[in-house]
Amino acid sequence: MSGPIRDINVMTRRGQFRHRTRFVQSGVALLAEDTETAFIVALDGPFDVTLDSAILSLQVLDALMLDGTQDLIQLSGNGRAILIELAQDQSESLAHESPTSS
Repeated sequence: MSGPIRDINVMTRRGQFRHRTRFVQSGVALLAEDTETAFIVALDGPFDVTLDSAILSLQVLDALMLDGTQDLIQLSGNGRAILIELAQDQSESLAHESPTSS
């Protein structure tokens, strides 16, 4: 490998939250249904993010926090960005619930 390496660490509290990360490019990104909060980080170049009718410009390594209710995200730019989605982890809470008796 040659050139700089960027390392983005996403840490969430085990058993309470979980996260997904994926690379996105120009086009449309859809958030997963259970996403509560998301972040977009511009990696290679400037990005415009269109939410509803507002256009927000991100430069390299700028981050934008999104509410999970934002289903559709329009992206335009010349590089890549990383989309980080955070959600509550329901599996631990369900495992600790006691069964109800009838």
